[in-house]
Amino acid sequence: MKTRKGLTGILASVAMIAGLSGKVTYSDVVIKTELPQADLVADGTTVYQLNIRADTTQHSGVKFNSAEWDVSQVNPYINVLSATLPDGTNNTSGPSANTEDFFYNFLMDASFNRATTTLSGTDLTNNVRITNSPSDGPSDKTFSNGLLGKYTFTVNQNAPLGQNNFGLFNVTFTDTDFNVYYSPDINNGVTVQNDTYNITSPVVCDVPALTPLGGLALAGLMIGAGAYSIRKGLEERRDYSKK
Repeated sequence: MKTRKGLTGILASVAMIAGLSGKVTYSDVVIKTELPQADLVADGTTVYQLNIRADTTQHSGVKFNSAEWDVSQVNPYINVLSATLPDGTNNTSGPSANTEDFFYNFLMDASFNRATTTLSGTDLTNNVRITNSPSDGPSDKTFSNGLLGKYTFTVNQNAPLGQNNFGLFNVTFTDTDFNVYYSPDINNGVTVQNDTYNITSPVVCDVPALTPLGGLALAGLMIGAGAYSIRKGLEERRDYSKK
């Protein structure tokens, strides 16, 4: 079993002491990495977004008061630029006004309400969200309104081409009855899904070099076009003067 962090870990410990954590026999909460754009150009400048979303509809009516996750497989060629909550903030009590937010319209514990760019190896750690009241939280969230956090990043020019994906681990959800749902442990209440991305090379438009003969031909065409334009202008001026 993994070591839980922060207040989420405290809630999990309370559940174990109370003998309630054994109730994680429901169908899984689903959490996923979502890439609105799957084809990533390795140019070091194009900015892409990674979203973390969750679905709790397998637990109808169950209220969740916390969520915690680490984003894994943030490879060295991925340059993370920012990490924020769905409303664009971090470490605030809210409530969030973004209707896509998993915790939309819920007051949060500002000390445990963040998405971060904190890298530990290839993992983004210390992402956590906890409601201000342990006895209240959202229920029946779908992916469309279950956004937990969002990140922006670029792909370095030396990135290996082909398919890969981000990952999620150290995932913990706690409900208002102190049932704990976590991953990566098997059959403990959380299923992880990851979108696949495909890294491609920047498009380079090569202009073929002109041979000396080709260059002379192009110059001739340009001179001819210029002469034609001057002649047409003179003819139009002469015709106008006759009117």
